[in-house]
Order: sequence, then structure tokens, then C-alpha cells
Amino acid sequence: MSENNQQLGTFSKSIHSGKWMAADMMVQKILSLGTFLILARFLRPADYGIIAIILMITAVIDRLTSHGLGTALIQRRENMEPYLDAVWTLDVLKSLALASLIFIFAQPICLFFNIPEALPLVQTCGLLVVLANIGNVRQVYVFIALDFKKIFWRNALAQVAYVLTALGWVFLVSTNVWALLAGHFGRIFVAMAISYIIYPAWPRFSFNFLPLKKFFNYSKWIAGQNMLDYFNSLIDQFFVGRLLGAEKLGFYSKASDLASITRASLLSIISKVSFYAYNLVQDDLPKIQAGFVKSLNIMLMFSIPFSFLISVEGGAIISVLLGSNWLPLVEPLKILALANIFIAIYGITHPLFNSVGRPDINFKMTMLKLFLSVPIFYLSIKFWGTNGAALAVVVVAFILLLYSVWEARKILKISKEKILPSFYHIALSMAPIILLAIGLRPLIHSFGNNYLIFAWVLFLSMLYTLVFWLLGRWFPNGPRSTVEVIFSEVTSNWKS
Repeated sequence: MSENNQQLGTFSKSIHSGKWMAADMMVQKILSLGTFLILARFLRPADYGIIAIILMITAVIDRLTSHGLGTALIQRRENMEPYLDAVWTLDVLKSLALASLIFIFAQPICLFFNIPEALPLVQTCGLLVVLANIGNVRQVYVFIALDFKKIFWRNALAQVAYVLTALGWVFLVSTNVWALLAGHFGRIFVAMAISYIIYPAWPRFSFNFLPLKKFFNYSKWIAGQNMLDYFNSLIDQFFVGRLLGAEKLGFYSKASDLASITRASLLSIISKVSFYAYNLVQDDLPKIQAGFVKSLNIMLMFSIPFSFLISVEGGAIISVLLGSNWLPLVEPLKILALANIFIAIYGITHPLFNSVGRPDINFKMTMLKLFLSVPIFYLSIKFWGTNGAALAVVVVAFILLLYSVWEARKILKISKEKILPSFYHIALSMAPIILLAIGLRPLIHSFGNNYLIFAWVLFLSMLYTLVFWLLGRWFPNGPRSTVEVIFSEVTSNWKS
């Protein structure tokens, strides 16, 4: 097979995988958002604050003990089979130890966050860590093969389990926070069980950890990055929960989720697919440049219009979807919409740095974020509450954006001519939307009907799509071209 055909095959395979991840994203978000819209009518914001604290505890503790060996094995591109049982054993032992520690220190944790009523939930949540770590370690082969169709079914069925368990608890047992925890147990258990179906091979206990030592030079950066990434991603919720209480955290955590609903989904797809795709062409700079521009196109075309419409009409959207009880999340939601754009751009550099053998850059970014976040979040929340937390996210995200651009330029060596069309295309597509949204806002709001405003937002979204498509002909290497290439690849092999 020629080099060009190999490169085309890599891109085509990445798109083919990406379509399943996009389908995965859509199913996950539709089910998750739909479930939230129903449960929000029955559960208190404080319930969501408590479950946010519980998930924060399990996530931070699990990530703080992450070893990064899985990513290291993939990046080294050698036979990983002799090492997988030892990696799985290490994960199982770690999870059992962590679950025990969570149970032992549950009461101090509840006192720290001032949620004494949640003691049984905290004592139980350690089992989430165990379930997450006893899954099939060999499902990594599914990711390496970019066979995300199997991952789609695993995640979709797991999310269905969450929906059925949480709703079943609310309607059949009681309307309390246990419904949310039960939903997460159902989701993680089903994902674990299906991991043994999509790659039917059972791991065995192996205590031969010494051969793993040679991977630590790379994995130490991944481990360090993982240890701090989750703490960094949750540091705002940590301070909100500690300083403002569970109810405020419930409002803020859902504002954060809603503000990032498109960005987080797309970034998850891009990060997973790009890391494996970049690894396949890691010695071919032009292919890496082209892949990066395509990732940038996708993030810009969705994150900018979504963030703008949220910042302009977030109040009406929340009133229609969730009701008046959730209106306190509107202001932080609008502020977080701006941070959403910054995070979308610098987020696509993470898989780039890891795949070219520079995980140290991501680790340095993580350290920088931690260094900035602790004082900025603490002071902002102390003085301005949840709005202060949102403002802190904007400030930290902007600084990280500047640093990631600085480092990415040195690796990509990409010219402005390849990047600027993406920004020009989105800016011109947004211009009429901005003029209409701001110019006609007094008239639309004069009717005092939130459902009318919600319909207006939908109209602006469709108008943006139309303008975006029409202007695309003047930007041959812009976002529209990326959409056309992806659509062509998806439609050509959808049945495969």
C-alpha cells in the first residue's frame, strides 16, 4: 500500500471512528439532559450538590492514584499483552484500598463539606471506584483499532442503565439523592460488564510488576497529569461546596454542565480519536497540522455560537427547560459560556502534546492551572459567590489558552494562512446573528413570553447554520470544508 493510501486510510478510519463517537455523544447527552430535565422537577438543587461532592471525592481520589501505564503502553507501540494482567491487578488492588479509605474517612469528609446527612452515601460511593477499575483491561485493543462502534454500544447501554435506575428509584422508591447515586451504580456496573463482551478475554491476577518499570519514564508525566487534571477540573466545585454549601454547588455544578454541554462532548471525541490518529502519523508533520486544523474547525463552529446564545438568552432557556426554581444558575451559566470558548481551543492541544511524546507540556499546563486556580477561586468565591467561581474559570482558561498556543506553535510550525480562515469564517457567520440577537432583543422580550424567546433562539441557531454554509464557499480550507469531508467519509462507510 502506498504512503498516500496509508495516510488516507488513517484519516478515513479516524472519521469512521469519530462518527460512532459523535453518535455516542448525541445519545449520552440526549439521555443525560432528558433525565436531568425530568429529575430536576422532583429533586432539590441540594441533591445535585451532594452527588457532585460524592463524584468529586471518588474522581479525585481515583485520579490522584492513577499510574498512566495504559497510555504509556499505547504510545510505545510495542506488544502490550505481557503487561496487561499486571496493570489490571494493580488497578484492582488500588481500587479496593481506595474504597476502604473512603469508607473509613467518610465522616470527616461529610463534616468538611457540612453534609452530615450524606454519611451513608459517602460510605457507599467507594464501590464506584471498584466497579470502574475491575473492567476488562483488554478493551484497550478496541480503542487502538479505533473500533468505537463497540464503545458506542457500551456507553449507550450504560447510560440507559443510569436513566432506568435513577427514574425507577424516583418513581418506585423515593425522591431523594439516592436516586442519583443508584443511577451511577447502574451505569458503571453495566459499562464494566459490557467491557467483557466487546473484547471477550478474562484478565488474571499477576503480581509481576517489575517489567512495568521501563514505562514509568513516560507514564510518570501521564500519571502526574491525571493526578492533577481531575483536581483541577473540580477545584471550582470543591471551593463552592466547601464555602457556599450543597445547594449553591447544585446550582453551580449544573450551570457548569450546561455551559460545556457541546464543548465537553466534542472535546471528548476529538481527544480520544486524535490521540490514536496522531500516533499513527506522529512522524508526518503535515498530516498532524491538517488534523489539528480540522479539530480547530469543529470546536470553533459549535462552541462560539452556542456560547453566544447562552450568554444572551440563558435566562429564558433555563426558565423553559427547568422552571423558576433553577434560575439562580443563570448568571454563572452566562459567565461560564465565555470560558467555554477558551477551553474548547486549548483543549484540542492535549492529545497533540501526548501523541508527539511531549506529555510534560500537559503536565506543566496542569501545574500552572493548579497554581493559578487555588488563590483565584478561593478569593473569587469568597467575595462574589458562584458568579466569582465562574469569573475565575474565565481568567484561568484564558491564561492556559495563551500558554497552550505558545507551545503548540513550536511543535506544529504552522503558518497563519492555515489557521486564520477558520476564524474569519466563524466571525462572518456570527455577524448577522449578533446583530439580530442584540438589535431585536428589546422587541422579543417586550412580549414577556419565555417560550417565544426560546423559539427565537432556535431560529437564530438555524440562521447561523444557513449563513455558515453559504459563506463556506469563500473559505476552501475553513470549517465548512471540514464538515464536507467528514460528511463524505461518514456517508461513504456508514454501513461498515
